[in-house]
Amino acid sequence: MTRIWMILMLALPTTASRYLLIAPENAFKGDNYPVTVVNYLNEPADVTLEMSSKSTSGLMARTFTGVVQAKDSIKLDIPVPADVSLNFKLSMNLNYSQSSIQIKNSTLVPVKGVPGFLTIQTDKKMYKKNQRVLIRVLALDKELMPVNENISLYIKDPSGNRVDMWRDLQPVSGVAKAEFLLSDDPALGYWKIYAEQKHSGSEIVNADVTITVDKFVLPRFEVTVDAPPTMYGRSTDPLTIKVTARYTYGENVVGDARLSVSSTAMRIPTNSQTLREGTTTFVLQQDTLKELLQNYARAIHIDAMVTEGSSKIELVERTSIKLTYSVLKVEHIGEEYYSSNNPYHFCVTITDDKGQLIPASERAGYQMTITRDLETPVQSLALSDLTVTDAKHVFCGMVRPPFLDPLRLQIRVSAKDVSQNKDVVINKLSTSEKESAGSLGLTAWDIQQVVCMHAADPSQCYKRISLISRDWPCSNSCWSRPYLCRPITRQSTLMTIKDDCLLNMSRYKQCHNGQLRRISGKPT
Repeated sequence: MTRIWMILMLALPTTASRYLLIAPENAFKGDNYPVTVVNYLNEPADVTLEMSSKSTSGLMARTFTGVVQAKDSIKLDIPVPADVSLNFKLSMNLNYSQSSIQIKNSTLVPVKGVPGFLTIQTDKKMYKKNQRVLIRVLALDKELMPVNENISLYIKDPSGNRVDMWRDLQPVSGVAKAEFLLSDDPALGYWKIYAEQKHSGSEIVNADVTITVDKFVLPRFEVTVDAPPTMYGRSTDPLTIKVTARYTYGENVVGDARLSVSSTAMRIPTNSQTLREGTTTFVLQQDTLKELLQNYARAIHIDAMVTEGSSKIELVERTSIKLTYSVLKVEHIGEEYYSSNNPYHFCVTITDDKGQLIPASERAGYQMTITRDLETPVQSLALSDLTVTDAKHVFCGMVRPPFLDPLRLQIRVSAKDVSQNKDVVINKLSTSEKESAGSLGLTAWDIQQVVCMHAADPSQCYKRISLISRDWPCSNSCWSRPYLCRPITRQSTLMTIKDDCLLNMSRYKQCHNGQLRRISGKPT
């Protein structure tokens, strides 16, 4: 069974480019009807789809809901009952709560029965003269059981002429076979094979397949395309693509090359360029690529076509460039909760999108800015000034009370054409002596040269900070969270412990059984 798909542009004139709804042209009884909603705005939307129709049991209405994120899509499958009428009404409601935009629209969807399935197979896709085309047709009903009703089969050449036909092919266990011999001088191009079969009385199931008949010429040269594997989708830098063509015996090809650059939305051709020593370089400006990148495509495809000068033989080589819209990875390290009376300590790590160190040639162009509560500056400095630890740029700092509830940190790393943001929300710690804050947890830090903010001597560098699996109440009714700080300089089992309430400090030794024994300082 062949499904014809259509794109339903259910947008009012005032809502152009806000969304796109994609669905099949027809629905089938007893099958799922897939509906995809694409959101082009920079905010999420609540999606509500309603299917209403008449059935043998009366009026029927079903509602399906979901949330489509900003610049994303969502697919909803709508089950179509077997007793639904000839069509149903599909209503869509998009609600953008942030901007108070609401979009409503509807359409009628025809409903058909599912009589069965018909599939045509050939032994290969390309043939040349005097070759035999082997054909096999598979017929199944809607329950995927073989259908042995007679099949009509015919073949058309590229001009649309019917060159052969079988009226009553009798399937065996749902499979019918035929073969066709190409002449000594067949028409070159695309040939089509058609099949049809009656299912369920008057229902007719159709299928077709395309084969190619062409001259068989062995490639005399090879084409390679040199392009970056990934590309930042909002970059303003030009895209450079190198095309090389060489004969199989190593000589450079004399001829021309051209490119065709495409995404899922459109295709852009380029002018032909002459190969010099078998190579030519295309420089595509961002103005040329702008339309390809505007809808957040996942990749762009490069087709390089090289035409040999003497024989006019053309070879095509394709490569794809993955598009990324996040060139940096910004991570926040710190607790999820803050205490009203104590400073909040945190660290920020910055890498490229693959988690690797940003190259030295690019560091000077980046600036990191940290603000709190949407407006209060905390820190601003160049990326090149940050400490590099474990192939990451690291910054550690703190913010002092008073805090808004919740505390919000905005971390922004920017350059000429790059801006990467990280928003962090830290909630207020609210516990009593009868409650445990142990479940709040702490992210384990494993960063060299990070100062242990809770150590006796902040000038020392510590390798690891981790949470002791125990909570101790303080006199001011907050709960302490003690930390272990291990010096880098030696693999010592001595630990410095200080609680969040900043009351006491002791030195402990870790025993073989994992317990801690105090060896100096006041007991906590």
